[in-house]
Parts: sequence; structure tokens; C-alpha cells
Amino acid sequence: SIPLTLHHMPLCVSFALLELVADESAGLAAHLAILADPTLLEEKVANGSLVITASGKDQPMLYGIQKYGGAVMSHEMISRVSAMAIERAVEIDEQVIQKALASQMPKRNPLLPAPDVTVVEGARDASKGNRESAGDQKGADAEMPDTA
Repeated sequence: SIPLTLHHMPLCVSFALLELVADESAGLAAHLAILADPTLLEEKVANGSLVITASGKDQPMLYGIQKYGGAVMSHEMISRVSAMAIERAVEIDEQVIQKALASQMPKRNPLLPAPDVTVVEGARDASKGNRESAGDQKGADAEMPDTA
């Protein structure tokens, strides 16, 4: 088997958007709280959500942004959250994905020699015969070329 080479691995990072109301008695103005990797409960009480697809292993790259709900976000806030998503994608890649790939490398070492393949003439002839009989059933007269 040939190992699959991935140059970029986009990862989705989700954020919950919570519009917090002003509390004049505590001196707090209304603002938007952003929670990274929200739990199910946090998602249920959120006023919106933001999902950013990014990667950043070799070079930071933003693939997409999806915003749901009515929470209002400024351009500066979206830029800041996008940078956080790229950082989080790098963390996930290093801590989870690279560890999983490293654990699989002994099983998938591309430097190991390919196993020896022995062609058994009888099996090859039987295989060729099967192809010819299948071709005859379809009305094809051409014989399969010999690849040996």
C-alpha cells in the first residue's frame, strides 16, 4: 500500500457566542462572550455560534468561517477569533493528530521493502481464462495483453 501524504489538514474549531446583558449595579456593560470548544449546554444557551476551519502547521491558513445566530460581531473580533482558531488548530494537530499518526508509523513505514510477489503460472492462466470467458459473454473477441 502507498501511504497518503497530506500537506494541509484543515480542522474545524467551534465557538459559542453569548450576548451578556448589562448589569448596572455591578458596573458591567453589555458585551459578547466567546467560548472556545463549547459544551452541549453552552451551545444550547448561546445566542449564536461560529465555526472556523483552519490549519496552521506549516503556514497559517483560514479555509472558512460559518456564523449562526443573531449575535453581532465586529470585523476586529472575527479577526481575533480567527487567529485563536488557527492557534487551536495547531494545538490539535500537534497534540492529537501527530500522536495518532506517530503511533501508526511502525505499521506504515514507507522505507520497508515491498513484499516479494510470486506469480504462479497456473493461477495466471486461470485468471486470463476468466477474463476471456467474461469477454466472450459480452461479445468481445480481443484477448487481454500479456503483461509478463
